Amino acid sequence: MRMRSLRKFLYLDTDTITDYLAALEGSVLVGPVEETQQETVKKGAGANAKFLKADLGSEGLTQTHQKRAFNPAAQFQHLCDLLESKDAIQFLESFDEAIWNQLEKGEILEIEAGIRLPEALVLAQGVRGLPSLVKMFEPFKDFLDTGEGTFEETQSQVNMISGFGELANTNEILVLFEAVGNPDFHFTARLSRQYLLCDLLDLQGEAVVFGKIQRFIEQGQSETVFSLDHGLDALTAYLNRKQRRALAKKSPKVGEGFVEMLGGPGLILFPIAIYR
Repeated sequence: MRMRSLRKFLYLDTDTITDYLAALEGSVLVGPVEETQQETVKKGAGANAKFLKADLGSEGLTQTHQKRAFNPAAQFQHLCDLLESKDAIQFLESFDEAIWNQLEKGEILEIEAGIRLPEALVLAQGVRGLPSLVKMFEPFKDFLDTGEGTFEETQSQVNMISGFGELANTNEILVLFEAVGNPDFHFTARLSRQYLLCDLLDLQGEAVVFGKIQRFIEQGQSETVFSLDHGLDALTAYLNRKQRRALAKKSPKVGEGFVEMLGGPGLILFPIAIYR
């Protein structure tokens, strides 16, 4: 059996794990588990003698009580053990068309993948801190004012740009990934921010994605999985009426570079865990 227990979680959907365990076992163990260990010792056994609880002739009985935490990582391991015992996990270390054709909706996959975030989301994460950075220079604004613009105008422009930062502040985070060793098959998943266990940008790179197949995107088909619309809506909050009209005319062109399409063959995965 492959060892699965050594994981560094980047994402862990604890509610789904609890639901799956309840479905498989009919109940879920939560909180710490108390264990009692018994040990027989001889009378007069030095330091151990003070733990004597019962007189059993020349021997005594000691009891040790300890609590073990059944935390989310342990619950996930338990879920993996149950699913693996039913041969219900498809581990995709390598990937080809024959494997793809065998996959079914609802199947549990464990994929060694290269993960990336949409380009616009990465850019949005970067601009969120711009207003705070510019504000640090406010004591020097008299030296920074030029004939081309005042410090206040610069601040206004930066605040407007930072509106794109709302893209990185959504409750759902879209990730795109490919199976390691075969970029011809594409995957996407929407993560719930409440289960994120790392910085957003740390999701990128190689990791293992564990989840359930929701839907397939067939060869020759494509689907828009991310667009700039939400960021444009956030940006308009900083614009006057004239600027909004100008943006409305240009927004299709502006958005072209910030639309992520997923082409088939591909699939949409319901994510349960991401780890390294």
